[in-house]
Amino acid sequence: MKKMKRALTLLALALSLIIPTAVSTTTPMIGIFGTVETASAAVRIDRSKTTIYIGQTQRLKLAGTAKRVKWSSTDRSVVTVNKKGKITGRKNGTATITAKISKKKYTCKVTVKAYNGITKKCYRIDAGKSRSLKQSANWKSSDDNIAKVSKSGLVRAVSPGTCEISATIRYHRYIYVIKVPEPIIVTATPTPGTTIVTTPTPGITATPAPITTASPTPAPTITDTPAPIITGTPRPTATVTPTPIITSTPKPAPVITSTPRPVITATPTPTPVITDTPTPTPQSLVWLSATGEKYHKIQKCGNMDPTRAKQVSLTEAIRLGYAPCDNCF
Repeated sequence: MKKMKRALTLLALALSLIIPTAVSTTTPMIGIFGTVETASAAVRIDRSKTTIYIGQTQRLKLAGTAKRVKWSSTDRSVVTVNKKGKITGRKNGTATITAKISKKKYTCKVTVKAYNGITKKCYRIDAGKSRSLKQSANWKSSDDNIAKVSKSGLVRAVSPGTCEISATIRYHRYIYVIKVPEPIIVTATPTPGTTIVTTPTPGITATPAPITTASPTPAPTITDTPAPIITGTPRPTATVTPTPIITSTPKPAPVITSTPRPVITATPTPTPVITDTPTPTPQSLVWLSATGEKYHKIQKCGNMDPTRAKQVSLTEAIRLGYAPCDNCF
């Protein structure tokens, strides 16, 4: 009998050591030896202190519980936290993040520092076009109606305007100013043609020659003077018969009438109107760098990367707000 009791005691001790490892820590075991219940895992926050930079985010977790956790920050101007435990650095300083469950509190001291550096660039992207920032991060756009950005850094221009795309990567702040220009509407204005108008030369009118009428020259009248009567010693008187007077009848002079020449009137020949066909004026082309604010004549001007330079018209460069390069122009 004593041996049997001793054997049962040893068996009970062995079962008490083996059975709890095979059952759930939260499930009670009921048997001939009574109720066995193990303690649940301890609730704890995954870190008691951490350091982040302005604009950087981090996730805090509370392990060992499935209950709802209430998160809070002692200084929201330094660091903020959402209901899922995601903290965001706002400015230099220190604050405490508290996770409260039931009546217990778990804290994490957060130090926020400034960036190691800031990169700021400006890109012009036409509406509907895209550009890759070549880095995956928690990118954000200040206005999704102007430009949207994915987590992989792909920026897509939506409508004209200006916005900022930003993210913090390895304690370095990246800010990209995205300018989406207005669409270009090209209206060809024809160059006015040259119209040559010739004033007709007045006609030549020949003035008729004056009519010349020749007055007939009167014929001379020849009158013979009678010889003197000679009276001598009584001689027979000789009677001299006077020579008859010969009167020449003048011939009438012919009347010369000049026939007037016909009046010649020169009819002016109409001069054709010459209209020049408008020729479009060629536009000068310039180079734009990927990040600069100047337009250039030379593709390799200064530190400009020729592989990323873009060639546009001078009118387009001026419309986009570029200024001439001091070295090229």
